Amino acid sequence: CRRAARTALLAAVVATAASTRVRVHRRENAPPRRRAQAAGSAPAYQGWGTHFAYAWVGTPPQRVSVFLDTGSSWTAFPCTGCGDCGDAYHTDPYFATPESSTYREMGPDDACARGASRQHDGRCRISQEYAEGSTWEAFQVRDHFYVGSATQGDPRIGTSDMAVNLTFGCMTAASGLFQEQLEDGIMGLEMSGNSLVDQMEAQGAIAAHSFSLCLEYGGGFLNLGDAAPEVHLEAMQYVPLERTSGFYEVGIAQLRVGGVDVDADGSYFEGTIVDSGTTHTLLPAGVRNAFDRAWLQATNKTFTADEPVELSREALLALPDISFVMGNGTVVAMRPMQYMQHESDCTYSARLYFDQPGTGAVLGANFMLGHDVHFDKRNGRIGFARACCDFDGDGASCADDPFPYPTCSASGGDDGGTGGCDEGADEGADEGADEGADEGADEG
Repeated sequence: CRRAARTALLAAVVATAASTRVRVHRRENAPPRRRAQAAGSAPAYQGWGTHFAYAWVGTPPQRVSVFLDTGSSWTAFPCTGCGDCGDAYHTDPYFATPESSTYREMGPDDACARGASRQHDGRCRISQEYAEGSTWEAFQVRDHFYVGSATQGDPRIGTSDMAVNLTFGCMTAASGLFQEQLEDGIMGLEMSGNSLVDQMEAQGAIAAHSFSLCLEYGGGFLNLGDAAPEVHLEAMQYVPLERTSGFYEVGIAQLRVGGVDVDADGSYFEGTIVDSGTTHTLLPAGVRNAFDRAWLQATNKTFTADEPVELSREALLALPDISFVMGNGTVVAMRPMQYMQHESDCTYSARLYFDQPGTGAVLGANFMLGHDVHFDKRNGRIGFARACCDFDGDGASCADDPFPYPTCSASGGDDGGTGGCDEGADEGADEGADEGADEGADEG
């Protein structure tokens, strides 16, 4: 579900992409941990503020890239004939429908899926509009579909055995971020009946609507069918889902800054959702003053959002965790590297936005970073476990800290270092989104 936090990407797409493409720091003496390449696992790649996966569609398969969105129901991407749908920005050409022998449009006698409407031309039309202004239009089609990697036939990937005949949207028009994003389209993972996981369950490709997302700066993975306990750094804690369809809604009883409770009415958090399609975390406007007081008490400093601050490594790590106490008492913490986004050199900006009117928060992709998050509709719950989310890990090491950050020379006292970043801090900055976009490009 695209929210207002994503509009900042249009102003600084390149800077945002670079800020999420620094190398992960590793622990030399970490215990061996098997890499997350179970039968249902596929790599996630870093886009311009979002994470995406590659899918292979049609016969013979054609590659498309789709960002992973637990707040949307439809999978959709541009097809032949899409007018001005952003081919100059995307990883792959439009899906060529005439080249797939298994492609099928819905005919007059076929039922339109929920959310689609029959038009005078007989097609089932779909349209979506998002809070920050992006839109797309499509018509309902069906074709062979599976999630894979950038390269067809990747020997690490077993998801081709989980292929389904997916009902999805062939985009005919797009605007806003859907034109200018790196990804071709969107993969809806909501509890809707139309989502990929719902259709996989209905066709027997997975036993139940169950999957996990393990995201880190630079990549991660999607695990279809279950969580990925082999990469967990702690036991998974589960939280009851507040609804059985639509958004993944959770109850929040308390917000904390470090050890300081935010003195705000808990009703502000009614309707909170976990949404991988929103880049940042959006909190109710009504809790801002109470949060500011708690931040001041915990840090002796004023909280500022969107104003870059210069921080040394030590100063960054000294910032407090922001913890969400769920309705059942489970505590899920956002560490400083999750809510402080690296901008340039040694500057960071807080990516918590207090702009939600009324009640309800959106726990976005930065809330999920460094965790295996298990979306378990069958058991009415969602699970969180700190995890090593490197899909390409060699099994000999584990990320000591799943969050990369530049190391700066500390010369500024309590406010953090004012010197430049140490040499090598941004090494590998061109390897994240560009690597995902370019890897296997000849296969598309």
